[in-house]
Amino acid sequence: MPPEVLARMAARRRRARQVAALAGFAYAVLVLIMWGPFSMHSGFPFETGFPYLSESTSALKGFLYASDPLRIHLTTFYHLPYLIGEALGIRGSYVPYQVVYALLWWARGFLVFLVLRKFLPGSLSVCYAAGALVVLHTSDGAVGWVGQIHQPGLIFWMVLAFYLLTLAAESANWARAALFVVAAGLCEYMSLWTYESQLPLMLVLPLGLLFRWRSWRKLALICGAWYSIPAIYIRLTVLRYLNHPGHTYQESVVRKGWSWPSLLADWLFNIGASLKFWNWPHDEWIAPKSEAYLLALIAALVFFGGGLALMRLTQESRRPNPFVESMRTWWILLGVGLIWVVLSFPAYLLLDSARGLWRTQFLSGIGAGLVLAAVCGL
Repeated sequence: MPPEVLARMAARRRRARQVAALAGFAYAVLVLIMWGPFSMHSGFPFETGFPYLSESTSALKGFLYASDPLRIHLTTFYHLPYLIGEALGIRGSYVPYQVVYALLWWARGFLVFLVLRKFLPGSLSVCYAAGALVVLHTSDGAVGWVGQIHQPGLIFWMVLAFYLLTLAAESANWARAALFVVAAGLCEYMSLWTYESQLPLMLVLPLGLLFRWRSWRKLALICGAWYSIPAIYIRLTVLRYLNHPGHTYQESVVRKGWSWPSLLADWLFNIGASLKFWNWPHDEWIAPKSEAYLLALIAALVFFGGGLALMRLTQESRRPNPFVESMRTWWILLGVGLIWVVLSFPAYLLLDSARGLWRTQFLSGIGAGLVLAAVCGL
């Protein structure tokens, strides 16, 4: 290649790294603002069975939740901080649990940014805003509670799996693409065998590749590998409930009424709860209210400051017809976000506590972040 072409490619790669670092730093500050004031001095008010499992088993077996073969990796992100605390000589401390929780919180937004960047390479400010709003999404009453660390864990595995799938679709080298597909399958497996609520989303995620890549033969192979994992999971789930009817934890919390009006009403309730940011549940603020206002102001400054810095770095505002281009992007983002939100709740509609807003709103956070970003842009 001519030297000038190589120089341009190197400059693009350098700018891409700078943009990713800027977004990652902004998200980290947002997480610190939301997580820091509460979490460093809190532990497990209940759900202490997970630390007990780590204490009463070996270093490797602690990663496996033997009580439920279809949730065999439920304890992964409980056991990891336990081992970190042991390695640091602070065994019994809950600080490593809190730090791992914060990292998963941050990774959720950052991975969304990385995925969107593959689909919207010319609208990085849109990707940044969506990722930031994913970080800020807190419609679930259990947000910040380390006893639900497996919820951000399963989302981390799922989004990482799809990001690896986009790398496979993008790669021109078949050997490298195959490695990405295998890695995506492993992450997909880790997600599904942690929890099952994201299954509807995982069935539609590969279809998003059609918006960006149209190599049908390659996409067919990639999607075939991806769908083999949910197929195995669905088969094992069906066999389990056929062979052990009424004897699983999941069946003990199933709803009693199955009328379509009640199901639809619960579905719409949860969709609305995920998007009504002015009405999200929260605990009582125990510090002076002035601290809350100050933290909110700092978060707003970080959000807008990071966006302006990113636009300056990428020079998006200097492009011809940026308004028309961004309008099309916002509408696409709105549609994708709504689909994500809608598909986040089918599994939770099966619960007797379908309107509890406790442990049921984590998954919709990504879709809600996309919707809120698109609405702001429009």
